Amino acid sequence: DLRVFAMRSRRRIPAFMDAATREALQGRFRYIFESVEGYPAILDAQPIPPHGAAWSVEGPGGAIPVVTFDQAHGPIRSVGYRIGPAAYSSDVSDLDAAAIEAVQGCDLWIVDALRWTPHPTHAHVEKTLDWIARSGVKQAVLTNLHLDLDYNALKAVVPANVDVAYDGWSARFPL
Repeated sequence: DLRVFAMRSRRRIPAFMDAATREALQGRFRYIFESVEGYPAILDAQPIPPHGAAWSVEGPGGAIPVVTFDQAHGPIRSVGYRIGPAAYSSDVSDLDAAAIEAVQGCDLWIVDALRWTPHPTHAHVEKTLDWIARSGVKQAVLTNLHLDLDYNALKAVVPANVDVAYDGWSARFPL
């Protein structure tokens, strides 16, 4: 829930999304974009440029560079993000060559690896480890892990440049 952040900043929060996401969210959660029955709107939908185009988010610390890329999430599409030297791919079941190219050279890629066995809308461990190897990223973190993945068992089999996410995991690096 982003309401507390909007209340604290006393302004709407810019929310960057593609047209399909905007349509889905505005259909289901109109009240977060438009004031409804006394509840103030909390988000301003901001369109993202076409996938592959460089853009930035301005903030108090300066501009943060962003490039988006297309991802399959089963029968629908999702958006992957490269934010400076980091990339984020959640809710992904397949990536094309353009997506792998978008993450190449990253210092960190946080990427979906739901379970050991294939799933219709999420990547499984073997597929994700293949993407990581093909992309040549310096470090990757497996996220969105299902309960059938034991942390210690998974940590024991991943390559040295792959970490396994857990509650409270964090990383810091300059943009």
